[in-house]
Parts: sequence; structure tokens; C-alpha cells
Amino acid sequence: MALVVSPTRELASQIYKVAQPLVESVPGACAELVVGGSSNAEEDYSRIASTGAEVLIGTPGRLYDLIC
Repeated sequence: MALVVSPTRELASQIYKVAQPLVESVPGACAELVVGGSSNAEEDYSRIASTGAEVLIGTPGRLYDLIC
């Protein structure tokens, strides 16, 4: 599993767009973008749990929300 921390939503989104094809080239691997403003932490947690994401790309605030 990998964790990518980005200082802004915009940069996290750009990183996700570049990383997603690379991650998907590994059979069964999945990446998820977790940033504030688009959904709440509970929805993000449910999505991560259902997809079994191996790579999380997000902002510090949303990642903190998911941990606590």
C-alpha cells in the first residue's frame, strides 16, 4: 500500500490522474483520491473499504479525517 500526501486538492487530483493508469496496470490494484470538498469522510471511508484501495492520494486534512 502507498500513501501520497499532497498540499492541495488540485495537486492531489493531478497526481491521481497520472498515478491511476500506473496502478491499474497491476492486476487487482486500485487507487483512490481523498480530498475535502467533494464528499464527506464517511463516504470516502466506505468507498475505500469497498474497493480495497492499495494507493491513497489525498490532502492532509482529509487523510486526518479518515484516520480519526
